[in-house]
Amino acid sequence: MNDRNIISDFRELDATDPVACDHFFEKWGAGQSLAKSHMPYERLEAYRHVLGICKKEDKDKYMVAHKGTAFFFCALSLFDLKYFESSIFYFTAALAEDRRRSGSVTLVDYIFTPAGQILSLNHSGKWARFTTDFIDAVRYFIEKFNTQYGTSHSIEDFVQKFVHPMLEDERYSIITSFYSFILDYKEKDRNLRLAGGAIDSTEPILVNLFKGALIFETILKHYYPRDDSGIRITTLGRFSKNSNFVADFSGVKLSIYTNALQDILDDIVDYSTKTTLETTARIRNTTGHKLTWDNVFEDPDNYTKLFEQEVFAILNVITAQW
Repeated sequence: MNDRNIISDFRELDATDPVACDHFFEKWGAGQSLAKSHMPYERLEAYRHVLGICKKEDKDKYMVAHKGTAFFFCALSLFDLKYFESSIFYFTAALAEDRRRSGSVTLVDYIFTPAGQILSLNHSGKWARFTTDFIDAVRYFIEKFNTQYGTSHSIEDFVQKFVHPMLEDERYSIITSFYSFILDYKEKDRNLRLAGGAIDSTEPILVNLFKGALIFETILKHYYPRDDSGIRITTLGRFSKNSNFVADFSGVKLSIYTNALQDILDDIVDYSTKTTLETTARIRNTTGHKLTWDNVFEDPDNYTKLFEQEVFAILNVITAQW
């Protein structure tokens, strides 16, 4: 790759022509292996190198140019590297480029763009290798949820009744954060078990659990935004003032505080809706304030236990709307 040639081509590029921009990044990028992961780091750095050169050469032109192709391939490479948060960041950046390209303000018309296809769990097309990993991660917990609660929800239900409405309502962060939360768990759980729970810093685990609790709170505020007096709900304890929430989750109290993670674990007696919601609220009210909590993760199963409580709490709130 010759930087001078890249600069020369970029100078001649019509930045207002999205097709020409796609061809430019296809020419100077490293492509992507469809069948299996192959040199993802090198592919990622190749695209970021080209992007960096172009931005340095002419920032204004760079901002005009359609960069969806480059961002999408960055996302795929990061996914293969299992850097899921960064991967999803680039998927959404690619989608934003596609939306900017057409001047659209909604996502619904772009479900079948490459990035939209993956984020909406559309399994058709040549990017199915990546979509499969998203689908499998979500399906695993939906099936566990069904077993626990005697329900029969499907991945299609999840997409049609939750993903699509959220994306069409431009609540992108709710969807993308849920995906990265689920995908990151598998990696963190694997790492924790390989370490035998012998870790001096619990920060990676706590941050993941806090993220799950924050997703839970965000979804609650989406479905139950105000109390019965019309005041916007800002704290978990305030949901008891929303009659729809009370009707959906009778007896649930979300304002319970704790002094230790072990206390939360000790109080998990089952996977009932009440327990999962209250446990997740307690995780939110602990991990959201500091990182120096008791290390309960010397037993890796404790991470799984808390994580599953959060996932079930999230799914309980979501499916209550169906």
